[in-house]
Amino acid sequence: MDGSIKELIKTLDDPARGWVARRDAAEALGKMALEAVTALSSHRKDKDMDVLVAVESCLETLQALIQQREKPRKYYSLRELAMACAKKGVREVEEYETGYSLIVTLSNGRSQRLYIMRYKSKDGRDMVRLITLCGKSNKDYEHWALKLNRKFSDGAFALQKWNGTEYLALVNNIMRKEATPELVKRCVKAMAEYGDWIEEKMEGTDEL
Repeated sequence: MDGSIKELIKTLDDPARGWVARRDAAEALGKMALEAVTALSSHRKDKDMDVLVAVESCLETLQALIQQREKPRKYYSLRELAMACAKKGVREVEEYETGYSLIVTLSNGRSQRLYIMRYKSKDGRDMVRLITLCGKSNKDYEHWALKLNRKFSDGAFALQKWNGTEYLALVNNIMRKEATPELVKRCVKAMAEYGDWIEEKMEGTDEL
């Protein structure tokens, strides 16, 4: 059965089209989905940073969607969210003040530290905040980082005061009711990759 994804979905959703057409639409969509996931999976070690982040983001979103349909939604504690990211030798979790820090070891041998903290917005909403510092505030890079925000779906670059010093940081505020282990882990992986990439360009170091 030929047709665009939108046309196939429209057919699948319309009982008036009959079971044969709807069955064929479901099979065609399943085939497309399998081909798409296979293609994405084959690029999990892509050398292009933007491609790698996009691929990981898509695959983690698909995994989270499947798991959300299998399990009822619940509120997760900050500890549960942090520990769900732990992987020996890859993501080490430590307590940090009222939250947690994660040291992520990247495939290039470098590492990046992220923080998972509680945060309450000005309008009183409970949030989970993910932060990774990229380098000391630098006017030459701030405009460039703002342009990068258009490409990044798992956070945004911002100026962040940290221990009395202003840094360019990658920040992601997630509504507490929407913060799942799968979503937080996906964001941590993507933010670590991008944060380290920016640090290397800004500072030429591997300290943050």
